[in-house]
Amino acid sequence: MSSRVACSPTELAPSALARATYVTTGGTANILRRLEAGGLVTGRPDPEDGRRVLVRLTDAGRERIDAAMPRVARTKRELVQSLPARERAALARGLSRLVASLDD
Repeated sequence: MSSRVACSPTELAPSALARATYVTTGGTANILRRLEAGGLVTGRPDPEDGRRVLVRLTDAGRERIDAAMPRVARTKRELVQSLPARERAALARGLSRLVASLDD
């Protein structure tokens, strides 16, 4: 089973990626250029707005993410487990409030 979470949409505009990652649009453009040069993402014109580009992972990009996700999850788990139980509980409460605020 894949460690990558399948989500919709499978394509996003660079501006949406910038907002989601808290990276400037200029920084996102630079990252996307490098990823595209490495064969990890592709871009295509948005059929609803020809001025925009939609970015999608390639098969190689998905494979790279699938390979990296177990390491990312393990590192996050180790970081959280290094906290005392009381601090982990406080972190969980804070993250729950943050997620709830994003849903609003």
